[in-house]
Amino acid sequence: MATDESNATCGLRFEGVGVENTYENRTQYRSMLYRNPEVGKYLSGAIMYDETARATDTVTGKTNIKLLNDNGMLAGVKIDIGLRPIPGTNDEVACVGLDDLATKAEEYYSMGVKFVKWRAVLKIDDETGCPSDQAIMETSHSLARYASIC
Repeated sequence: MATDESNATCGLRFEGVGVENTYENRTQYRSMLYRNPEVGKYLSGAIMYDETARATDTVTGKTNIKLLNDNGMLAGVKIDIGLRPIPGTNDEVACVGLDDLATKAEEYYSMGVKFVKWRAVLKIDDETGCPSDQAIMETSHSLARYASIC
């Protein structure tokens, strides 16, 4: 289950239903999904946003990671830190966050996280020649480094 939307994206969802985008509301919304005793019957894991992985449910007093584990699910985290333009390309992007990935992965593992998510984005457009060789190489290289570290 993908529950790794950023705080800004979560805020857009909340805005549509008239809920204020606060830490407390985000935590309770996400924890509600994890503490449902039926969720583990249908899902094997959840990808979380960093804030979510560190949060504690105020209803049960358990961390979100513990809630997932108690329901037989694996806890995961989106570990990249975003997308940045690749200079010299036609608006192509690369995922970033490899520099301190090993440290972050160790920390998440010590928290009980069992898998991490890394994005690979390639723009496909025949008219502009995308993906470029440069974008393919950058994406391949970052995926190989990600896999090696994790």
